[in-house]
Amino acid sequence: MRPHNFFFASVVFFLTGILLASIGWKSGTLILFAVIFTILLTTLLLTRKKPIAVALALTPLLLAGAVFYTHHHQAFIQSHIIPIGKSTTVTGIVANNPQRKKLQEFKLNLKDPYNGTILVKSAPYPEFAYGDTIQLTGSITKAKGGYATYLMKEGVGGIVTYPSVTLVKHGTPSIRGALFSIKRRVLEAFERTLPYQESAFLGGILLGAREEFSQDFKDAMSQSGTTHLVALSGYNIIIIINAALAVFTCIFSRRTTLALTILLILGFVVMTGGDASVVRAAVMAVIATLAPLMGRLYAPRNSIALAALVMTLENPNVLAYDVGFQLSFLALLGIIYVKPALQTLLKIGKDKGFLAWKENLLMTLAAQITVTPLLIVVFGSFTLTALVANVIILEAIPVTMFFGALTAAASFISYTLSLGLAWLTLFLLKFEIATIFLFSKIALPIRINLGVWSIGLYYIAIAGLLYVTRRGAPWNAPTK
Repeated sequence: MRPHNFFFASVVFFLTGILLASIGWKSGTLILFAVIFTILLTTLLLTRKKPIAVALALTPLLLAGAVFYTHHHQAFIQSHIIPIGKSTTVTGIVANNPQRKKLQEFKLNLKDPYNGTILVKSAPYPEFAYGDTIQLTGSITKAKGGYATYLMKEGVGGIVTYPSVTLVKHGTPSIRGALFSIKRRVLEAFERTLPYQESAFLGGILLGAREEFSQDFKDAMSQSGTTHLVALSGYNIIIIINAALAVFTCIFSRRTTLALTILLILGFVVMTGGDASVVRAAVMAVIATLAPLMGRLYAPRNSIALAALVMTLENPNVLAYDVGFQLSFLALLGIIYVKPALQTLLKIGKDKGFLAWKENLLMTLAAQITVTPLLIVVFGSFTLTALVANVIILEAIPVTMFFGALTAAASFISYTLSLGLAWLTLFLLKFEIATIFLFSKIALPIRINLGVWSIGLYYIAIAGLLYVTRRGAPWNAPTK
């Protein structure tokens, strides 16, 4: 087995073990290990083939993944010493960039004599910032149901709502705090130069900020199937890479340019809160940036596997409980593997069409095909008109993001300059928002009850499509 195939198979076995343990199927992990081990051992004895021997040697990684998750979960439980169910006074440090909606929401890392992280939902004023030490008095409770699993994924062991809060001291200056300040300043610049709804949407597609979205707009995006537009992705990273390369290559050597570009990517991830889609895109971008420097070819399949591994090692709960993680990887797999198959099946050439409409159509359709079962399971339905809405809006999104990035940069230089650039994006933003509301009204929602077997058959059908249309195309081969 070649090294890149060995790595990919190792990651798949390990992540499968983590996934099974995280959904509570620990005994099932042992059963699956026994079945796979028996099949591979029998096949090896009959065929004596080396690849089978390698696969057999990898099966213990299933158990290793399950053990890793179990250890992480137990460590989480043991490390949280939180007074639950009674009014208590605690002191802690604000651990993230507070979200300000109708109330102020942030994580608080507790200090002695307690330990762990709680989610605080307090009044919007006074405002707190990352790193601030505060003291609060209130009743800490535990979440229930699906919200509890979400909070566990976020590393949160309890919730307190509208406590009495006092600032003990402001946080000391830090890189992370400075990045959060930059994000807030950019969003404030959008608010000063654009109408409310357009400002909120630009902040969403450029920085992933959704705090200022009205409920009507959130509902419209959900009904039109366009919510993913404000999930940060590879395009945001591409903007950073292109801008960094354009500036740094004029000043620094190639190695220094790559290093600074990677630091910018990491800074952007931290600044925007580290959503799954942008972390995945950032990891893959760093790999693609480092590959030529190390004399290696860039293999998309292994890049995806490494991104998933890195994110899961940092937080094993993302595999089962982070919908953003799941949607991001499924959509990417669709774009990399299903898109070429559709291109072959529909006999669409390399011509991208006017304003790349063919390319947008294929990418949107491919992503939609792979994420549809998850959308139905999580949200209860999907809309047939989402494909048309996304193709129309995606024609304008790249230009909008480009001018939005220029507006953000100009806000640190001149208000007048940022105002002029912001108004260049206003027409595009109005067009995109109008399209979202239009398609929310003419949506054709499909509601189907899906079980494990029907989902399995669906993805088997996709695999069959890939097999039939592949015709020897080296999709899995490393590419430059």
